[in-house]
Amino acid sequence: MASPMPSPTALDVIQTIDLSVTDDMRLVIEPAQIARADEHNSATFKIVKQPVSLDGYVCRAEVKNTKGTNHRLVVNGEFPLTNDIAVPGIGQLQLVYSDGADIVRKTYAAPFHVSPSINAVDPSDPEFENGLAQIQQAAFTGVTGSDTAATFTNISGHVVATLDYPPGQGGGLDEATANTLYLRLTGLNQMTGNLIFQNNGNGIIFNQLQAGAIIYQDTTPALRLRRPTGNAPITIEDASGVETSRSAIVTENSGDARYVQRTGGQMSGSLIMQGGGSVTNAQLALGDNATGFYRVGTTVVLTVGGQVYAQWLGTPQSLMMTVPLNMATQPINNLADPAGPADAVNLRSLNAAIAALPSAPPPLANRAYIPNEITLSSAAQIFFDQAFPLTRSGPATILVVAYLDFEGGTPGAFYDLAYTCSFAAGVEEHIAVYLAGTAGSQSYLKAPVVFAQTIASPGNSVQITLSARQLPGPTGALVQIGQRASARSYVTVTEMTT
Repeated sequence: MASPMPSPTALDVIQTIDLSVTDDMRLVIEPAQIARADEHNSATFKIVKQPVSLDGYVCRAEVKNTKGTNHRLVVNGEFPLTNDIAVPGIGQLQLVYSDGADIVRKTYAAPFHVSPSINAVDPSDPEFENGLAQIQQAAFTGVTGSDTAATFTNISGHVVATLDYPPGQGGGLDEATANTLYLRLTGLNQMTGNLIFQNNGNGIIFNQLQAGAIIYQDTTPALRLRRPTGNAPITIEDASGVETSRSAIVTENSGDARYVQRTGGQMSGSLIMQGGGSVTNAQLALGDNATGFYRVGTTVVLTVGGQVYAQWLGTPQSLMMTVPLNMATQPINNLADPAGPADAVNLRSLNAAIAALPSAPPPLANRAYIPNEITLSSAAQIFFDQAFPLTRSGPATILVVAYLDFEGGTPGAFYDLAYTCSFAAGVEEHIAVYLAGTAGSQSYLKAPVVFAQTIASPGNSVQITLSARQLPGPTGALVQIGQRASARSYVTVTEMTT
């Protein structure tokens, strides 16, 4: 490569023109006399000082002289002095800063001076070429060559330039050879090795307005992808290049703002689960696929461990439980009045049914004392099994009421007791609560245990079978009293019209 001719003295050629921007945006040019006109000027304008607040903006130099106004983009704080700037006389220079969308800041215009050159022969004079040739002839003495370079010397014997030959080419390259060594500006050939950028921060720039490389490596070291000036999002598109196929690349920051993280978060809209589900593949699972919720048609199903526990039906609107409902001794509030034979009975309906019973005890034919005593346990025990005579021939509702006395248990403790009645068309079970009295005393249920079923053809009698078991709770054995002199444990059966 050709090396530049060295300067005869340090004061002969200006190499750098320093530009300083003060905090109040005044521009200082040093030196103010920047060049000689009509000469080859190789100086560089360089911003050596400016407020830190301007570092992130793109800068352009606006130059005005007697030939008009032009501008130069400032790259890495520098721009070259060119002949259209080096016009004799006083010119003005102003720096303009932009964020890529609008002008943000600009300095005051600062003056500079370009001095004219005094030549013995004006370039327009017919004798100019002869005079120039005379100077060149006097100054140039010769050139020497070697296998690797050509060396040029002047009249003083100084080397004014050196031209290095490409390795092994002996002083020249044809186009085909150059294509194998260098990349063409037209992009018609390709690299065969790695492209290595020296120094951290250097990289690929696609637009000269870009403040820095869009792809580079920093001191971490880490590879960085930088957004362009204006921070427009980086997008990716299909191989077709169709504009409508473009979408922004999701970063960690934009993803955190758009998605719920696996470690937890809060949604600002609805979560709608699409697709089917099953007892072992819940749409909204809790802990594992077999525990959670899924939807079938208009029904929402609760599955636990692959078993259906409940179903919320959309048509008809209802909740169906497929496992026992344990209220843990808590009441069920606001229970509606029963409408069918299998409906639960609230206290209001029960009291109304009891109030409708005859005031006098029913005939002995419909009343029987419990014949024996049992000590309750967790296993169901039959304590009453007897046939009751009936008088109705048509459909009737059979009401079975058990009045029960107890003794034993922990005084003051509540016991949950499960009673099962088998008669007529099926089996019913009810839970009763017993409050144990003081030690050694006799107590009874606060309310009787009531069973009711409708029979289409009652016949002459109905067989009543009662059993009881004690649910987990306080310790202490309970004894259900049978027939004693002072006992009140008995069962009544009443026929009621349907």
